[in-house]
Amino acid sequence: MIEEVLAQNLIAARKRLMLTQDALSQQSGVSGALIANIERQARNPSLQTLAKLAASLELSLEARLSK
Repeated sequence: MIEEVLAQNLIAARKRLMLTQDALSQQSGVSGALIANIERQARNPSLQTLAKLAASLELSLEARLSK
């Protein structure tokens, strides 16, 4: 459940800012492969990774994890 919410929020925030996975990778310092895996719900990110993505997407950690 949390993986699905996280993936949906990541995709929505990335698209809202009109970023590709590659652009988000460059901006956040998180590998593009890891971003793709998170979006596909194939991997769970660490809190450090979540914090990097949240900062790059202008979101709080709470917003990333809530519906």
